[in-house]
Amino acid sequence: MDSKGSSPNDYNKSCDDTPKRKVSQSLHGRSARELDEEIIRLRNENFNLKLRLHFKEQVNEDGARANTSNEALANELEDAKTVIHALRLEVGEKTQLLKDAADAISEHEDKEREFVMESQAKIAELEGYVAHLQDEKPLEALFAKDLKRMEEKLSRQADDLHKAKRQIEQLKRELSERDKEILSYEEKLKESTAENSDMMNLLQQHYRFSLMANQMMEIQKKELDACLVEKLGFIKKMNDILPELNCQNELLKEATITVQNLLDTTDLKESFSRELLANYKAAIIESKVEIHNITEDIIKWTQSHGLDCTSNINVESSSSSSQMNSEVSSQDLPGSCSAESSRFSHSAPVEEDDSPQPAKVRSSGKHLRGHAKSSFTGLRQFVKCWGRQYSK
Repeated sequence: MDSKGSSPNDYNKSCDDTPKRKVSQSLHGRSARELDEEIIRLRNENFNLKLRLHFKEQVNEDGARANTSNEALANELEDAKTVIHALRLEVGEKTQLLKDAADAISEHEDKEREFVMESQAKIAELEGYVAHLQDEKPLEALFAKDLKRMEEKLSRQADDLHKAKRQIEQLKRELSERDKEILSYEEKLKESTAENSDMMNLLQQHYRFSLMANQMMEIQKKELDACLVEKLGFIKKMNDILPELNCQNELLKEATITVQNLLDTTDLKESFSRELLANYKAAIIESKVEIHNITEDIIKWTQSHGLDCTSNINVESSSSSSQMNSEVSSQDLPGSCSAESSRFSHSAPVEEDDSPQPAKVRSSGKHLRGHAKSSFTGLRQFVKCWGRQYSK
């Protein structure tokens, strides 16, 4: 009934005041009687706790049956629930302590039995030893044997000590040799690291040089490709110019034929025909000089660019010039005309020296084509002018 009258807060304080014992520390150094007393006390505490729990549960059941709506009873019910929970936890701890104490007691009893058996065996051994000493051998003989055993043991230990010293000295020598080897290895390692660093520097330099060489090779390859494209374009333009030059040669042939026919039909205008023939010869020689200069410029350009088309150009130019010379020389002009032509032919180199040289051909054939067209149109105008004068 006192438990009913006491408040739950007071009970919680009393529960908190109870010390928690550690069985693992309290069992060492105690006798069996003290352990039994401790177990009895713990059992009584456990019984009291269970009794308090029973009373609290009855109080809770009575409060639930009354079904009152008082706030004090509700608070007391909550406090009672917390107290019950705390008591249950404490009961669990106490039961665990009892289990640990029982295990410790059983272990202690086993150790005590082993100790008693060992002590009894030692006592029996000592009693037998005492009886043996009293009956058979005197104490001095035992001491002598013990002394002899100790001397033998000391001699063995001294031998072992000498062996250990020799082993220590040998190990020291081995350690010194190994230290020397380690120093030599460290020096070799330093040398190898220096060599490796030099090799790495050389490799880096070779790598940079290889990159530069690759870049230069790419640039040269691009330049060669550009030169090849330029060469192909120049050859194409030369092939375009050659038909025009052939046409010009054909026109010159026709002009020579017409001039020869006109010279055959006219005897009255011999002086005029001589002048016309001289002008015509001068135009032919000038065109030949221009063609010769053009071919020389083409050959120089091809040689400077490493092309191999000089033989074709020389053959074509020589064939065209020889054809023109043969055509002009094959036709029989009058005596005065032939004399004038011979005189003009002797004076032709002077005009060739005084004639302006054409500009050099560089990267394209536009200048060559324009020069050929201009000479072609000039020759055509000359023939037309001569025809008009002759008709007059």
